[in-house]
Amino acid sequence: MAKYRLLLSIFIFSSFLYAQPCPLPEHPRPDFERERWVNLNGFWSFEFDAENRGIAEQWQIGEKSFSRQINVPFPWGSPLSGVSDETVIGWYQRKVQIPEKWRGERVFLIIGAADWQTTGWLGEQEIGSFQGGYTPFEFEITDAIQWGEEQRI
Repeated sequence: MAKYRLLLSIFIFSSFLYAQPCPLPEHPRPDFERERWVNLNGFWSFEFDAENRGIAEQWQIGEKSFSRQINVPFPWGSPLSGVSDETVIGWYQRKVQIPEKWRGERVFLIIGAADWQTTGWLGEQEIGSFQGGYTPFEFEITDAIQWGEEQRI
């Protein structure tokens, strides 16, 4: 069974997010820092998927209510995440709003690390998949953005 685990920081360049407490608020890579970026560390809705049924039940469309909150960038199983280690598949969800005035800019979701397999959606649109262990990767989300509207990652 493939593992889905976000482990480190998650960021969006050129985007806007509602204010909330943010652990590790500094930019993780000063050599890549841009003028406009948002640190998405903090609390995300979270759900384990021990039976690997999330895709079949279309959890990505946002109708399922996740029962937990997880503190990103800390992986489940770590005390700082607030979520114990119960299984190998987990779903994260959070809302973002990218302003209309930024239309024309390229926007990326950058994930600092994940263990084994990660698939991302913005709204109901799949934005990419990644396989690998504990390495950073990114999805360009520019074409999936509904400018100025709230969307789910």
